[in-house]
Amino acid sequence: MRIATWNVNSLKARLDKVMWWLERARPDVLLMQETKLADPDSPTEAFRTAGYELAHHGEGRWNGVAIASRCRGWAEEAVGIVGGEPKCYPSRSAARPLPSAEERVAQALADTNAPLTVTELRRACRIRTATLCAILSQLVGEGRIRRTPAGYLPAGR
Repeated sequence: MRIATWNVNSLKARLDKVMWWLERARPDVLLMQETKLADPDSPTEAFRTAGYELAHHGEGRWNGVAIASRCRGWAEEAVGIVGGEPKCYPSRSAARPLPSAEERVAQALADTNAPLTVTELRRACRIRTATLCAILSQLVGEGRIRRTPAGYLPAGR
């Protein structure tokens, strides 16, 4: 089975390119993100003509994900769609917001008794070094954390 992924960054703008690529590559499944379409605007018919069933979930303009598969009869169940509404997979805007980078750094430091280096924090928090350094400077300036020769610790330790 051939599975491909693609950040299409607007399926509407790149539909011709996607169809061209599908015709040549013929993956069994194509996973797309950043479709930037609302569900009613998804190009279901274009994919059907190309031999794929399409499942799409998006609110339009800023997000959206889609699965195109040559397998039949799975799309509605795959994303839990009943009458056009998500059954069990709410969009991020309806879910609890993700923690900020600052919250992730503070939590990583709170979860350890040992000092953490910039490299360890960058890996633990999955943020860029420049962003992390700015956050660490801010937290040190606010007195919430302290810098030691071995790394960073919460102020109380």
